[in-house]
Amino acid sequence: SDQLSLFNEDDKKKKLGHAEIKYKNASSILTKASGFMDSYDYTLNPYSGCSFGCTYCYAAFFSRNKEKMDNWGYWIEVKENAMVMLKKKRKKPLKDVVVYMSSVTDPYQPIEKKLEITRQLLKEFADYHSIRLVVQTRASLVTRDIDLFQKIGRVQVNMTVTTDSEEVRKVFEPFCPSNKVRLKAIKEINDSGIQSCITMTPLLPIKNA
Repeated sequence: SDQLSLFNEDDKKKKLGHAEIKYKNASSILTKASGFMDSYDYTLNPYSGCSFGCTYCYAAFFSRNKEKMDNWGYWIEVKENAMVMLKKKRKKPLKDVVVYMSSVTDPYQPIEKKLEITRQLLKEFADYHSIRLVVQTRASLVTRDIDLFQKIGRVQVNMTVTTDSEEVRKVFEPFCPSNKVRLKAIKEINDSGIQSCITMTPLLPIKNA
């Protein structure tokens, strides 16, 4: 079966904070990168939707319908068979490819703390594949997986910081961690010996020019 057995019906929360949660089977978990992502080989998104719901997020425009686009930030779809899809790659292991996680969601949004889909996928990469992984997030939860990043080896963690002003951040990113929390997390990543980067896209109004 392509169902992921980590979750049973009793465990499945229907809401987390402000976001509605649904569970679904994905047809695949690795997507051949194209367009502005074509410098990577594959993109990997453990979830559809993102409860961080940044007001400027381009991912909203990839929503399947106008309702989801208009309600971006208030829904999450969990790809509950993500591990099954990735394990199928054992038959033809990934080697010397670059995977970007994630292009249209945040792999460390709050629901990941409970479900650990991202962590399970990282374990699979560490055990079976020789890849280069680029992780994009704005969440401090990323530090939880330092052990797996070190095991995988070729990993870069990018932390998004769009402004130096908390007032501005709260307007555009009301559900996101503070800048202070993000900077502390990426410092911990860097101090652990993992390649790290701060990305400023988009660059919002700043306080100290």
